[in-house]
Amino acid sequence: MVRQYSLPSAFLIATLAGAGPSRAADITVSHADSIDIVHVDGRITHEDSDKFDRVTQSLGEMFNRPVIVILNSPGGEILASLEIGETVRSHGFATGVVNNALCASACSMIWVAGTSRFLGNSAKLGFHAAYTISADDKKESGQANALVGAYLTKLGLSYAAVAYATAAGPDEMQWLHPADALGIGIKVETFPDPAPPSAPTAAPPATLSGSPAEQQAKSLVLSYYTDWSRAGTDIERLAQYYGDTTSFYGSLEDREKIMNEKRKFSARWPIRHYTIQPNTLFAQCADTCSVTGVVQWDVSSIERNAHSVGTANFVLKIAPNGSPAGGIILSENGAVLSAHNDTLAPAQASLTPAPLSPPPMDPTSSPAYGAGRQARLDYEAWFNSLPEGDFRKGATFWAANRSTRPPPSCTQPGASADWQSGCLSGQSRLLYNDARRRTEKDFRAGWNSL
Repeated sequence: MVRQYSLPSAFLIATLAGAGPSRAADITVSHADSIDIVHVDGRITHEDSDKFDRVTQSLGEMFNRPVIVILNSPGGEILASLEIGETVRSHGFATGVVNNALCASACSMIWVAGTSRFLGNSAKLGFHAAYTISADDKKESGQANALVGAYLTKLGLSYAAVAYATAAGPDEMQWLHPADALGIGIKVETFPDPAPPSAPTAAPPATLSGSPAEQQAKSLVLSYYTDWSRAGTDIERLAQYYGDTTSFYGSLEDREKIMNEKRKFSARWPIRHYTIQPNTLFAQCADTCSVTGVVQWDVSSIERNAHSVGTANFVLKIAPNGSPAGGIILSENGAVLSAHNDTLAPAQASLTPAPLSPPPMDPTSSPAYGAGRQARLDYEAWFNSLPEGDFRKGATFWAANRSTRPPPSCTQPGASADWQSGCLSGQSRLLYNDARRRTEKDFRAGWNSL
């Protein structure tokens, strides 16, 4: 069955970046609320055709859900790639190469097999003639190119497309841009350009009502919690909100001591999300402003296998001034209203774990709650299946720093290709879930239920 693909906008958030491949092919599955995503990362070997069949055999028509294959590979064995492409076409899967990802050489043969083909404007999709290697000498293979030509013709591509795909020599590459594809008879859908993850939803105008001083004080508090939600251990931006001394939970403390407390907390909880609950933010100003509210926290540490959620009220006294933050906190106080500590999901032994079924939920729970819980199970199963090494370290880096504004780059000086691949693979799996967690209360509750 050939499907018409119209990807949900939230899925597009999930595919803003792909992994820089260097490992043997990793073929895994993740699930969005209305689509299944097959990730092919790394060099394609002769074993990967059978692996692809096994991983995808229960997808597609069995569950009546569309499937897209996200490719991220420098190429590999041409015969295995043609066989994977045959499977893609026979099942009616779509294919895609996301922004900043690479699909070259034999990988491009899988991409063209998609019933719908997606390509990011910053993706790199490369074609060249098939070749053999003898004593480090690359030579075009007439037999292999004949197979490629027959394969592309079977897919219904034009002669111009066949010629384009095999024109470049073994040491050259034809890089296809979406704008050029139509001219050679290849229909392409375009992924959006990369964009930073959305900041916490701006408060509605009613939230920032009041006098100009009250609005400014509320805005400062919103900015403070946005900066506190920057994951990782670099929390130095918080220093701008404090004066030389501050009344900090009943004690007069200097700024450096307060920042040391914040640094210790960020090291203990590298992944942090703070959200001021709706309709709880109030300000009253005279010479100074008193701002009160209730904040929900959701903090995690992958390294310690720890997770904590809860709510607390806060009482801040703010003096408006000309500082970069628009004011300084003269006093800070508050109390915990509710708290729950637990652990992250346990490690799974399998490198390609089967989808986990959540335990029975309260019948009153919404579908979004179940989707959030399953998304967390899927992500934890994927992360915990990763062997120790640079790939896992890269995935950990993204999980710990993904709320930084602007978001961090997975191209870090001195980082190995495996580290970058792990970072970008983690990014592609978390961006979609993070977007829903910020905007859907029930999804967030399901995600946090583990």
